[in-house]
Amino acid sequence: MNRNTIALGALALSLLTAPIIAVADHHKDMDHHDGDMGAHHQSDRKQDPVQHAEKHLKGLEQKLNLTAEQRPAWQTYSDAVRAQARDKASRMEEFHAKRGEMRGMDTASKMERMSQWMRERADRLEQMAKETRTFQESLTAEQQAVFDTYWEKHARRGMRHDR
Repeated sequence: MNRNTIALGALALSLLTAPIIAVADHHKDMDHHDGDMGAHHQSDRKQDPVQHAEKHLKGLEQKLNLTAEQRPAWQTYSDAVRAQARDKASRMEEFHAKRGEMRGMDTASKMERMSQWMRERADRLEQMAKETRTFQESLTAEQQAVFDTYWEKHARRGMRHDR
């Protein structure tokens, strides 16, 4: 075995033995930050995903100044965001209920489970992208710019966890 193989094996093992919530859905309950990774980070971890989504939807709706004609598209989009947040809360509860389940698994089984979680997460992201595309098509160019700026700010904050 060469050093690279050993290093990659150690990295994989460290990922598998890390707290599963961080690996399974990489900070799934961490949707934003204001740059402070300390107390702010801890308080967000405990925030209800549904309340968090409502807060962001309210802020976005205010910034967009939607017309009456755009309201049905907004309702469909915001309902999808709320459904995703409820699903997230449910997955968090399920995870906490089954927290110790993976401790007894062998490494390959843990990797298979994580792979399944990643595929499911990718499927949810793909569905949300479709919902977002449909909503975006109802916006004016100015509203689109507001939406993109709002979302980029929101996403950039969440991406800090990936570094």
